[in-house]
Amino acid sequence: MSTAPGNVLPEGIERKKKSGWARSRARKVRKVAQADSGKPQQNAETAQKTPRQAGAVREKDIKKEEAQLKREQEVQVARAEKMRKMEEAKMTREQ
Repeated sequence: MSTAPGNVLPEGIERKKKSGWARSRARKVRKVAQADSGKPQQNAETAQKTPRQAGAVREKDIKKEEAQLKREQEVQVARAEKMRKMEEAKMTREQ
């Protein structure tokens, strides 16, 4: 059994165990990459469905992505707010 050069880590370095979120995200990325690779394999959700059903599935996927983007933006805003408050607290301590 040979290992691909990209999978080999330098000696003494251990691979971190991925969180559940990271594993599911990696699965999704692989699924999308496989779907985009041009292979004749169809997405399981859209296989054997009428165009209207496939459109509904796509619409559902789009809504999921939009919700995820919204959550990510909310997290970024919360982080920025937290940093702003930390800076204000630092400034008041210095005065």
